[in-house]
Amino acid sequence: MAKIYFKQFAEQQSIDLLNKAKGESKPVDQALMNTSVYEAFKAFLQSDEYEQQPDAKGKVKFKYRPEVSKTYYNQRPNLINAGQYFYNLKDNENAKKIWSLYIDSKNAPLFADHAAEPDQYVATLSYYNSFLAYQTDDFDTFKKYIGNALNDPEQAKAAEEINVAMLQNHFVATKNPADSIAFLNAAKAAHEKYPDVQRYFDVIARCYINDQAQLTKFMDEEIAKNPDAVLPYQYKGDMAMNDGKFEDAIDLFKKVVDKEPENIAAVYNLGVCYYNKANNLKDELSDKKTGALTKANADKVKEILADAQTYLEKARALDPAQETCRWAYILGNTYYVRGETDKYEEVSKYIKR
Repeated sequence: MAKIYFKQFAEQQSIDLLNKAKGESKPVDQALMNTSVYEAFKAFLQSDEYEQQPDAKGKVKFKYRPEVSKTYYNQRPNLINAGQYFYNLKDNENAKKIWSLYIDSKNAPLFADHAAEPDQYVATLSYYNSFLAYQTDDFDTFKKYIGNALNDPEQAKAAEEINVAMLQNHFVATKNPADSIAFLNAAKAAHEKYPDVQRYFDVIARCYINDQAQLTKFMDEEIAKNPDAVLPYQYKGDMAMNDGKFEDAIDLFKKVVDKEPENIAAVYNLGVCYYNKANNLKDELSDKKTGALTKANADKVKEILADAQTYLEKARALDPAQETCRWAYILGNTYYVRGETDKYEEVSKYIKR
């Protein structure tokens, strides 16, 4: 059966090669050619499984293995082309199946004589198979091949991204605590190897989003490892702002802006923190019965609002279309309280309802 399939493949391949050599255009049955080479190798491996069975005397005799190993091992790269053919057709299941056969056949007993020979394609195809498994939500295939890709220097960085993403999807699907731990550990390992990739930092932070103590601990560890980092300060600033600790948040966001002066979120959040700080002071200083402020106390509030205005105006300059932050409403209120009527009227038209 294997030889029949291989003959079908070889006939179509011969036409294809002659077309390329002579500039001819004789019809080639690409589907037959690429399916046949897969079926041929599948049959070769299956026949070898039968040949490994002992006879009535308990002896194993290999009649076909030496011939197949010698004649057909170097034909395996045709499986790569066959997988590529189906991949180009967006037939991911067939591509994955054929590339799996190529990878698995490398260490099959049938080709034991070639086991020590390097194979430059196994790691690359393992990466592609893992990627296709991720796309088709095939966790078993993913587990089988991701290790080859992760252990290859050329594929490792890209493979880490797929690994973390697939383990995250798997945990979301199973809701299994063990899968959650596997996902978090993978994200931590990837972050350790590639600290420049923000995605892993964000993934870990989101895992701790409902555990402020763990999230703070993670941020402090990141700052200790790299005092020049920006994201840990930004996360801690967000936490402090959400807790109403505006002084702490201001100190943290200033550290971000010192390192990244055009960080829109941090600039805007500084404006928001000063704005809320001013409102808190207003509530504190207002007459408890009338809600009125003395001129001296009103000036204190306006002084803090001046700081809010500085950062909100900078946020406006950095993000005029309000794609990242909606500065218009708070900036308008700041102008209004500070008595800058013309500026208030001008900015009011940008308030998004």
